[in-house]
This record gives sequence, structure tokens and C-alpha cells, in this order.
Amino acid sequence: MDVAKGLFFNFINFQCKPSCGDMYYPDHTDPTYYFCRSCPSNCQTCVSASTCTSCTTNYYLTTTGEYTLCVLAQDCVAGSYPDQDSGECLSCISNCAVCSGSTGCTTCFDGYFLHANTCVPNCPVSTYPMANGTCAPCITNCTACRDSLTCSQCAGGSSAGKIWLLEDAAACTFANSCPDGYFNSQQNNCSTCPPQCEKCNSRTVCTTCILNNYLNGMMCVSKCGNGLREDTEYCDDGNNYAGDGCAPDCTVEDGFICDQGVLVPPATSAPDTCRCDPSLVIA
Repeated sequence: MDVAKGLFFNFINFQCKPSCGDMYYPDHTDPTYYFCRSCPSNCQTCVSASTCTSCTTNYYLTTTGEYTLCVLAQDCVAGSYPDQDSGECLSCISNCAVCSGSTGCTTCFDGYFLHANTCVPNCPVSTYPMANGTCAPCITNCTACRDSLTCSQCAGGSSAGKIWLLEDAAACTFANSCPDGYFNSQQNNCSTCPPQCEKCNSRTVCTTCILNNYLNGMMCVSKCGNGLREDTEYCDDGNNYAGDGCAPDCTVEDGFICDQGVLVPPATSAPDTCRCDPSLVIA
């Protein structure tokens, strides 16, 4: 370049011009001669061999260490996204690894979970962390859970009633007291009653029994097998064995006929006698 005339020498077309133009930058390393050097690939304008200031179509500025270069949209570094308005790879929200815009996070960095388009170190109340790195909602009225089917803590409720945690069902129910089949084992926790109990005060004290059961002391036992045909029983032969005509649930087994036993006052029923159905016997 002729410094006195203020011209730059372009190595590509071997011309001297007052400016380098797009895709070139002025090299002032030697004060005696000014040269136009090529910008890095896909740079529209640049100020050095390592610093682009704008990119060609479909490329975006991204900075890595001491370099500011132009890359395709899919090559924006983790934690950034291609912004068409600015032509740059702009930063996602904090702790976001993949995003579609300033508020559209889709994947968080390790150690964080995606919740409501933000990345959090722990899933908030009423949600739980999933294997895909997102926070999913617990069941209704549940404030702490490990998956979508269980609950370990329910909400506090309101003046209209309480939210009870049901054991085994691992569900939260809104009521003034534990529902049938459960008892209040601790604050807002409902534990299951023993089998055959409709209502109970504890695991060892039943107060009401379900159908076809009766209260024997403080526990409920099955009426089926006591030799008395009661409630919805179709037979009762005095035991709970299968294969003798009267099944353990006091229904008549296939291929049998059961006759109610002879009544002996003051009894109102006697054990059934079951036999093979004569119509099915092969002569």
C-alpha cells in the first residue's frame, strides 16, 4: 500500500483501494504497508483473523475463548441459540443447555431440572424429577411425591376440610375425617384398617365389618364357613375349602348342588350339604 495515498493492497485481486470491503480486514502490522487480509470463513465483516463482526446468510456469530467466528445454527455452543434478528448465538437462560429463544428452554445442564421453561436445582413443591430432566406434577392435592402414582405428603386443606394421605393408595383425599377402610394414624395420615373391617380405630380394633363378615371380639372374621347361610351367601357348608361344592367365598361351585341344612330351633340355618349335580352324572 502507498501509505501516503491511504490505499490498501488486496492480495486477492492485486488492487489498491481506499478500504478493504466485506470479507476482508485491514492489516496494520507493518506501518509501512497496509494489506487487506481475508476474514475467517463465512464472515461478512471482521476486524482480524480471529474476530468476525457479522456473518453471511444462515450463519451466526459465536464467541469461544479469544475467537468470534460464524457458525451454522446447529453449531451454536451449548447454552446459546441462533437469534435471527441480531445474527448472533445469544445466551439461553441461566443453566439452560438447549433453548429455542430467550425464554424457551428445552434441556438443562446436568444437575438441573426443567420446570416452567426455567432450570432449577430441585423440583418445586407438588412436582417430582423425571429421568428426562424435567419436573412433572404430583397427583391432585399432593405436595411431595416420587412419581405420578404415589404421594408422601398432602396439602394442608382449608376450613372446609382436611387433605388426608391414604396409605397404600398413596392418594390425597379431601374430607373432614379418614374415609371408610382407614383410621387416623397421625396428623392428616390415614392408615388402612385390617381386612374385613369397614371402620376401625387402629390396626387391631375394628368397629364395623364389611358385608359377609362379623365382629368377633375386636376383629372382623368372615361369615363364610361358619355353617350359617347369611347375607349374600349362596351356600355355607361350615368350612372354607374348595372342591367340596361350596367355594371359599360361599358360592356354589360348578357341577354341584347345595341344599340348606335341616333347621334345628333356635337356629335359623344349618350347614349346607353339597353333592354332584345329578344332571351332569354320566350313567
